[in-house]
Amino acid sequence: MMASANLDLVRTTFAAWGRGGLDAVLAFLDPEVDWRVRADLPDAGTYHGHEGVRRLLARFEEVLEGIGFEAQDYIDAGDRVVVPLHWWGRGRLSGVEVAEHQGETWVFTVHDGRITEVEEYRHKQQALEAAGLAE
Repeated sequence: MMASANLDLVRTTFAAWGRGGLDAVLAFLDPEVDWRVRADLPDAGTYHGHEGVRRLLARFEEVLEGIGFEAQDYIDAGDRVVVPLHWWGRGRLSGVEVAEHQGETWVFTVHDGRITEVEEYRHKQQALEAAGLAE
C-alpha cells in the first residue's frame, strides 16, 4: 500500500472513532492487531486482536467517561504513520477532567490495507525515532 493510502487509512480510522466509537474502528484493525500501551501507564502491556483492543478500551471506560481522541498531525513513515494526539476523559467517580496534551504520540503500522500494530509513546520524539524518522 502506498504511503498516502496509509495516511488516509489512519485518518479514516480516527474519523470512524468520532462517528461510531470502537465498533467503527475495528473495521480498520487487522484481526491479529497488537496494541502496545506505554510502560508508564497503569494498563501497560500488549493487547492482541480485536478482543484485546476491546479489553483495553473497557479498562479505560471502567474509570473514565466522555473519552475522546484528536489527532494533531499524520506523519508519513512508509508503512507506519506517526500521530501526535490529544486524548481526554472525565473520572467516573470523581468527575475530574483528565487529558494528555504533552506529546502523547501513537505509531500505526499498516499492512495490506489494515492497521496491524499500534505503539503508544509518551513523547513525539520517541515515536519518530521508533518509526525511523528524526525531527
